[in-house]
Amino acid sequence: MRRIYLKKTTPEKRRQTVGGGICALAAMGILVIFMLLGVLYNADLRFQDMLFQRPSHEKQPSDIVVIGVDSYALEKNQGQPWDAELYAELIQELNSQEDCRPAAIGLDVLITESSYPDGTQVLAPVLREAGNVVLACSTQYTGRLTVYSTQLSRTAFVNVSDPELILPAQELMDVAQVGHTVPLFDTDGVVRRHMWSLTDQEGGEILSMPYLMYLKYCQVNGLEAEFSPDLKFRNSWVIPFSRLPGGYYVYSAQDILTGAYDPRILKNAMVYVGAYHTAAADEYLSPVDYSHPMNPVECMANISAAMVENKSWQNLPDNRQMAVLAALCVLLTFYVSTAGRLWQGLLAGGVALVGCLTAAIGLCHLGMTTHTLWALEMVALSVGMGVLYRGWLWVLERRRVADRLQRYLDPQIVRELTRPGTRFHTSGQVSQVAVLFADIRGFTTMSEKLPADAIIAILNEYLTLTSDCIKRRGGTVDKFIGDSTMALWGAPLECEDSAYAACCAAMDMVEQARLLAAKTQRRYGYQVEFGVGVHFGPAVVGNIGSPERMDYTAVGDTVNTAQRLEAHAPGGKVYISRRVYDLLNGRGQVRSVGENVRLKGKSGGVEVLELEQLERSGIPDLPKEDVE
Repeated sequence: MRRIYLKKTTPEKRRQTVGGGICALAAMGILVIFMLLGVLYNADLRFQDMLFQRPSHEKQPSDIVVIGVDSYALEKNQGQPWDAELYAELIQELNSQEDCRPAAIGLDVLITESSYPDGTQVLAPVLREAGNVVLACSTQYTGRLTVYSTQLSRTAFVNVSDPELILPAQELMDVAQVGHTVPLFDTDGVVRRHMWSLTDQEGGEILSMPYLMYLKYCQVNGLEAEFSPDLKFRNSWVIPFSRLPGGYYVYSAQDILTGAYDPRILKNAMVYVGAYHTAAADEYLSPVDYSHPMNPVECMANISAAMVENKSWQNLPDNRQMAVLAALCVLLTFYVSTAGRLWQGLLAGGVALVGCLTAAIGLCHLGMTTHTLWALEMVALSVGMGVLYRGWLWVLERRRVADRLQRYLDPQIVRELTRPGTRFHTSGQVSQVAVLFADIRGFTTMSEKLPADAIIAILNEYLTLTSDCIKRRGGTVDKFIGDSTMALWGAPLECEDSAYAACCAAMDMVEQARLLAAKTQRRYGYQVEFGVGVHFGPAVVGNIGSPERMDYTAVGDTVNTAQRLEAHAPGGKVYISRRVYDLLNGRGQVRSVGENVRLKGKSGGVEVLELEQLERSGIPDLPKEDVE
């Protein structure tokens, strides 16, 4: 039967996984709060404009004509505003040729009784005869009619002091249709949406002027009115602008009155008439050009063009977008936090970024708009939180490493090892190291004679002595094996004279052992002595062990030889190999123990030397600023 082995996870990996999950949930919570509070809402609008708005640079689209009461028309009227009689003459001229009549004429001027006292008498007969004119109405308010943006799918009118409609005279409304021309501003002052209808005092619906014009256009041209936008957002829809400001050939109203135009451009077209000079016309910022305002009649023309092309965008519900982005935020943050390599997490963030932009553009081509900047916020937040979490783990790991190393190394060495940029190899590699072993002589006999608390006290003092000597000479306490101490020089930090430093530590131990022996004799009636062995050579150094338990240590023949030298040395003696003596370069005096000594576990003989004296004055002091 085939066996299936499941890979075990280390406690560190499990902690990282749990922490990554918590970090992912925290990132999701921050993202949801950002989206609910409308953080970067205006920036999101501008980003949508950049992605979705694609105006054409071609002028004069078919079936839409803009006629402006411009400075030239005012100049011919002795600088006076146009009155109702001039508008009546203009409408008659536009409809003068039966084979070139417009489908609809939108008079984007508020013809009220107060502003045009003679408007009813002059215009009513003309409008009745024409039958294709749509009059404008608006609302009375201070400030701007604005989309309230901080509560996602909910909107409200801000600074509206009097919501009553401004309507033409009743006699005019009886002979012509009325459509509203109310602009709807976003909080950054840009007109991006168009209100489908308003409600009058009697609860009736007043459709927008562009839609009424569109219906007349379809009726005259034998087309089916198929335009049906998404009106879930405050009874309004996003305008896909097809032209930039000035993107329409604007004919002067004076040229129309004098017949200086080609009447064929009017045939079955939608004609907008409105003020087109700075003194009288409002100007709106449009999403296609923030630096050049757009005239209101041009805005109406853009809306009609979208209707003719049956082009509108459907808003994906914000709650669905939030749900998708929150789920993606959790997944991406978790992956960045727990990926094996940081570059893998960053690569995933880049892929997510490209994927979000591609999805937004693809949905736009399908007629749907999204909060694209929300997606970019999600990617940035996920990657940022994941990187911060990994950095926090790295700091904790450095601290754990430092805490562990400080048990065995001098604080200056620990600072060097944990300093950013230090190359500290934890994977196995072959290094030239000096290895020292020290072991108490007669420990088994002593354990039989002394009580347990005395044994523990002696061991602690002995191990403290050996570790202090090792750290003072720049070595690393590799491990304590019962009553034995193992130390390294040359790893994890390089050491220029590691064999000499190890011998210095060995001689320090022998000298300090005399004081320890006197203390233990006085307290416990037993003298502690230990032998020391030192060897130099290549060894495999690195993290060795199982996933559950790993130690930074050295293995190999060099380590075995040093241990066998220590085992062969009597109490109070330091045995070294010929290789170590050669590296001392005459700084020590030795006595030959034998040129072909058989050490346990060695197939051949080894030359063993006893280190009797050593010049230790040549060891450089540590820099004062690095000494604690």
